[in-house]
This record gives sequence, structure tokens and C-alpha cells, in this order.
Amino acid sequence: MRDSNEGSSLLCVGDDWQAIYEFAGSDISYTSEFSETFGDTRRVDLDMTFRFNNKISDLAARFIMKNPKQLEKDICTKAFCDDSRVTIMSYTGEVNQALKTCIKQIPDGRKTGRKKSQKKTSLYFLGRFKHNKPKCFNTLISEYPHIHFMYDTIHSAKGREADYVIVMDVDKGMYGLPSMVQDDPILSVFLRTSETYSHAKERRLFYVALTRAKHHCYIITSSTKHSPFVKELIKEQALYGCNTMNEVGELIQIKAAVKCPHCIEGDLEIRGNKNDGNSFYGCSNYPLCSHTEKLCPECSKGVVVKCNGQYQCSDCGYQQSTCPACKSGVLQKKTGRNGEFIACSNYRSKNCTYTKSL
Repeated sequence: MRDSNEGSSLLCVGDDWQAIYEFAGSDISYTSEFSETFGDTRRVDLDMTFRFNNKISDLAARFIMKNPKQLEKDICTKAFCDDSRVTIMSYTGEVNQALKTCIKQIPDGRKTGRKKSQKKTSLYFLGRFKHNKPKCFNTLISEYPHIHFMYDTIHSAKGREADYVIVMDVDKGMYGLPSMVQDDPILSVFLRTSETYSHAKERRLFYVALTRAKHHCYIITSSTKHSPFVKELIKEQALYGCNTMNEVGELIQIKAAVKCPHCIEGDLEIRGNKNDGNSFYGCSNYPLCSHTEKLCPECSKGVVVKCNGQYQCSDCGYQQSTCPACKSGVLQKKTGRNGEFIACSNYRSKNCTYTKSL
């Protein structure tokens, strides 16, 4: 059409940061590689947002640009604030308590001088799937009448907004975020290029979720099932500038996951029942990797792993000496027929015979 009409030009609008409909046949390359299809091109960035503040913008932009294939843009905001406006809510008990803690932090417009004619404060629950809708959704509506509650999947929420956003179940797993559900392979036949960056599509989806919020975004995650996205935000917290909180509203420091020393790729996660003393650490890649570690003998919370030549607890810092014989085990107290002595942890498993009298 363009080539058959002399003097005509083509204007297209798109945002590769929010390209989330590949499952329906869209192809991000038509935006990211526009000039390769249509020839000489001038790009004009719509770089001003009137929705979210600078803190949400900075975090979301840094997160999406971890993928070098995304087009680089500098987004400016009208709203500025000094404190963090993205909070990771890592809960260990009931998710309902975590949600209520987030909601209680939302300012009540009735107490801040807002006129009665103004709309209610809006709160958007977003989930990767329809089943991520909070089970207590109707109860929350009755308990907090000053808030207008909504729920949508992230795909459905594109183009929409709310004063506050709570992203549900940002956990690892098949139906977590990022989701491990694979698209129909027939789609790849129709796409120009395949993406090699890990979770590229889901990363854009998470970006969309973060940027639906005007004032503050809360990320809900189970303390035992942190998703790869949550782990990234925690590991590089200095870069992203987000808060981490528990279900009672206390600001906490969440330590980065400990890598499995056996397969290297998985993370060591606590398993078993904490109440009956049968808990232990296992690899997140189980059953592909069945490596396990005992809890720290000092704090019974962390796991003792090798760090700079010494074995150290990931939680309390408790240290154990490395076995001078096999170089891989740690020296532990043991009890024999003649009382207590020091022996290598590999005494039985790897036949290390090192011992030392107390």
C-alpha cells in the first residue's frame, strides 16, 4: 500500500516493553526490528508518563532492560517521590493476613481531606491466571468500603490503571510468575525470530503489572516459593530500590537464595515440617537434583555452605572449619565409646577418616 502510493508514509505505534500477546499471534520483532521490515525509519519516543511515579518507573525500566533485546528508552514521570513505591510482601502464614497488611497501608481518602464527591481509592489485584484471584476478595470489599476493589489477569489489565496494585502469587512453579506453561509450539512457525533471553515474555508481563499502579505496587510471594523475578529483585535490591516486608508489616531483609553446591543451577530451599524438627534444605530442582543439606546446628534456620574457604551459615554466620584431609567436609562434634571427639562430616559418606581429640 505504501509503495504503490507515491509520497505516502507509514506511521505505526507500539511498545516492545509491553509486547505480551505472542500467544495470540503477535510478533515483537515488528516493533523491535521495524526498520528491517519497512526500511528507513525515524523513531519518536513517547517518553512522558502521567500514571506512575519515578520510583515505580525506575524499577520497572531497570527490570525490563535486563533483556538487551528490548529497545532502550528513557521514561520521564510527572509524579516524583523519595521513598520506595514497590514492596515485596514475603509471607509465611496465611496470604489473607499479608493482603490485609498491604491494604492497611493504603491511605484512607476520608481522612486526608478528600471531598465526598471524589472517587474511592482504587486497588487492582492482578494475577497471572484467573485462579489467582484472592479467595477473600468479597470479604475485603465488605471490610474496606472506602476502597474500590478490582481483579484481572495481567493480560486483561493492559491499558488500565489503579491507585494501588497488588500482584498476586509471584511464586515459582508451573502456574507462578514467570509461568512455566509453554506456548503451543505451532506458534513458533509463524514468528520471525525466537527469543533466547530467559523468561523474556513473562518479564514483559511483569513490567505491565508493575506499571498499572499510580502510587504503590505490592508483590505478594510465599517465603518458601520466591519466583525467579522476586529472587532477582532481592539479590539486586540496591539497584532496584524496593522494600521487603513480612505479613505483619515489619520491614525485613530477605537474603539471597543459596545455590545448590551439587547442580549449581538450583537453590537450596527449606523442606519438611519445622514444628517437629524434621526440616532440612533441598534443591529447588528436585527431583532432577536430590541434593540435601542439614539445618545450621547453631540457629536451626540457615544452611551451612562453603564461602571463601570456610563453611558458614547463610543466616546467622556460624562457621565450621574445613576438614584438612579431604578439603570438602566440615569438622563436627561426634560421640564415640570414649566420649566426644572431632571428625569430618564425610566420615561415612566419602570415607574420610580424619579425627581429632577434644
